[in-house]
Parts: sequence; C-alpha cells; structure tokens
Amino acid sequence: MATKIGDVQTVGKVTDFATIPDDRQLIQPLVDPPYNAAIDNGYHETGDTYTFSCVLSVADFATVKGYWINRTKVTVVNEDGEALSSCRIRILSYKPKEGFEKTYKTVSIGIWRV
Repeated sequence: MATKIGDVQTVGKVTDFATIPDDRQLIQPLVDPPYNAAIDNGYHETGDTYTFSCVLSVADFATVKGYWINRTKVTVVNEDGEALSSCRIRILSYKPKEGFEKTYKTVSIGIWRV
C-alpha cells in the first residue's frame, strides 16, 4: 500500500521509514558530586518526527514541494492506514529516479506534527 501525503500518493511502498521520538531529557554536567544530573521533561508523542524515502511522479513531486515551500499543513496517511494530521512536510533530498528521469523522482521526506 502507498502512503498518502495531502492530495498526493507515493508510487508503491515507502522505504527507510523511521520515527524519531521526542524524548525531552538531557544530562546536565555538575561541578560537585554526583557530577551529572538528569533533566527530564518527559516524552511527547505529538513531537515525534518521521522520515522516509519514496518515489513520486514529477507532477506529485511539484505538489509536495509546494507543501514544503508554502509550509502547508497536510494529513499524512501511512501504509497501515494511520492518519497523522496537521503535518509539515520537509523535503530532505531528491533526485531523478534512475531509468525514469523524466517521469519520476526519488524523494527523502521528513514529517513534523505541529
């Protein structure tokens, strides 16, 4: 099943899908023992970001590029049918699809839920 990005659908399955959790903790170095303190502001699911690679037709790539340039919030529906609403699309990289240079592009996309 393809992934839907706003009004656009990917060609086939996406690859390299990854979730980057919004885990808001860090280590604060201290001068006195115990030398480090953990500052923990929790995990926030709505702050998770996602990345994947996909193939888009040239026309659909233009639409997705418009979402990115105009900072348009769209709904993304993944291959499992899960809908992520109010997403900003980031184009991380793109290149012509080998063998189909004039009709398709391979695109790396980032998604922010905002």
